[in-house]
Amino acid sequence: MSNKVIHVSNTDIRSDFRIIRQIKALQDYDVIAIGIEDKSEPHKFNLDSYCKYIILKSFSAKFVTKSIRHFFNLIYFNIQAFLLFKSCKPSLIHVHDTYPLFSAIAYKKLYGCKVVYDCHELESNKGGQSKALARLTYFIESLCYRHCDSLITVSSLIEKWYIDTFLELPYHELIYNSPEFKQNLASKTFSDTNSNKFVYVGQFSEGRNLIELLDIFQDNGQECHFIGWGVLEDRIIESSKGFKNIHYHKPMPNDLLMEFLNENDFTFGLCILAPISLSDKYSLPNKLFEYTFSGFNVIGSDFPEIASYIKNTNSGYTFKNIEEFKVLLNTGGLIRKNINHEELDGYSWSQMIVKLRRLYSNLL
Repeated sequence: MSNKVIHVSNTDIRSDFRIIRQIKALQDYDVIAIGIEDKSEPHKFNLDSYCKYIILKSFSAKFVTKSIRHFFNLIYFNIQAFLLFKSCKPSLIHVHDTYPLFSAIAYKKLYGCKVVYDCHELESNKGGQSKALARLTYFIESLCYRHCDSLITVSSLIEKWYIDTFLELPYHELIYNSPEFKQNLASKTFSDTNSNKFVYVGQFSEGRNLIELLDIFQDNGQECHFIGWGVLEDRIIESSKGFKNIHYHKPMPNDLLMEFLNENDFTFGLCILAPISLSDKYSLPNKLFEYTFSGFNVIGSDFPEIASYIKNTNSGYTFKNIEEFKVLLNTGGLIRKNINHEELDGYSWSQMIVKLRRLYSNLL
């Protein structure tokens, strides 16, 4: 069997760092990436040294509703993707999220290849998704999932949900959203200070307790940095102008973000989510790994996967709600813990590369 592999996504892969890390790990394969162009994304990684990137067109008619446009885009995307599969003749199609599943399974049935379904979230039950889109996603999965050869997920509970809801596929792998990092954390030193310095990385959206966090830090005066983008961006910028201890930073590409986190003497990273979806409740967000691999502790939600990670790596505290965090913060009970680097190494991207390559070897 040939080593031609296609990674396909309805995102701009040049700014999707989970997919980029996977492609970089597969340099001895003939990799083609198929995605879209997102002109609003300022940080795009040059893929030329690692694969050929093919951009699909979008259905952009403005005279129809958003839901109808989304439906036609789904069909249009899959038709284009199928024709490219037929032209490229891959041995394996690596599908990122649900959008390209139809075309990948259709190609497999007609011409033969392996299909990997890589779920970046619990696709049919995630925040910010309409009921109609959730139902459509579940419908696509119910038709296509059983024809896939492998499932990749980002947490063990999401994997269990897919097995319990559909079935167990021949191969399963957990590929965590760990960052690539250069520094040996065991040799990293921190300033000897009793003061704490907090950071939040990610989307400025509902369900992340950001307004509550702003109120807490405005009241107690401790230093907190917010790095990201989203609907609450103006509110965070406004707070940063009015309070010297609150700092706003524009989103950064993953390599610069890791540099920034490593170079600043943060003590705690914030990840207190609201259980607005099963995907949130079962998640292991990127920011957890970005925080701990930069050497500082996590303030996390008391969700099963997050709590298990923090306990295993001795990397921080979990809270059932934002009020619990506020009480411990204001009473001086937050003391930095010594991260268990041996346990942390099991979550590292170097270990994820081993898993990914083992999966490809088994399939091809």
